[in-house]
Amino acid sequence: LAIKEENYLAIYKYEQWRGNRINSYQQGQRFTPSAIMMRSGMTTAPSLLSEADLIKKMDDNGIGTDATIAAHISLIQERQYVYINTQRFFEPRALGIALYDGYRNADLQMMTPQLRANMEADCKRVCDGHKTKQQVIDQCLNVMREVYRKARARVREIDRAVSHHFGSL
Repeated sequence: LAIKEENYLAIYKYEQWRGNRINSYQQGQRFTPSAIMMRSGMTTAPSLLSEADLIKKMDDNGIGTDATIAAHISLIQERQYVYINTQRFFEPRALGIALYDGYRNADLQMMTPQLRANMEADCKRVCDGHKTKQQVIDQCLNVMREVYRKARARVREIDRAVSHHFGSL
């Protein structure tokens, strides 16, 4: 199997490619194939997440605790990033898509789970006695200041993405 374009896998960070790839060969190198098959196909969009799927993804990425997961799920709905459709799957709303597109176009890491996971891991380090509360606060503020600085510098990219979904602001 040779992958020509990763398509949605390049932006959908929650799923990693786990398929087999052919070995790397140098130009002019020879090999004897054990079988030859040609198949055509296209990637498909990932399926929507159920609440259980989302909780597992959050857990896998170190986001949330038993006490906060419900609040996270409620918040993304209140902010109208997603809604739960009739089949009980989370479906993105225009605002969620627009913000994701804007953050991606502005090269901000706000849509990746790593930012939140790092902060939550640091909070756990305070509980474990490996960091002080002030160290974590200072580090989080520094990270957020940098994100804010980048967002301000690239606000046009965010505005273009939001305008694409909602019209000019």
